[in-house]
Amino acid sequence: MRIRHINIKNWRKTKILHKHGVCEDEIRMLFERPHYGFRSRNGCYIAVGCPERYLTVIFKIKNNIADIITAYPSSGNQISLYRRKIR
Repeated sequence: MRIRHINIKNWRKTKILHKHGVCEDEIRMLFERPHYGFRSRNGCYIAVGCPERYLTVIFKIKNNIADIITAYPSSGNQISLYRRKIR
């Protein structure tokens, strides 16, 4: 899966920043660096990575454009999964 562009609606940027403390730059950095991504049961994609701290980003993809749904600091299980898969 190749992502050409990342789309984050303004109201989502604000929500993610205030609720989870994750800024837009951190989300963009996650996709620029090695990360582990997989498709969830409901058709969304989940990416776990460590640009500066461990983050989990949930997004939909269409025509190589990622539409961000939410982003938050990763849980312990997600960090373990990332470490196992990226080795």
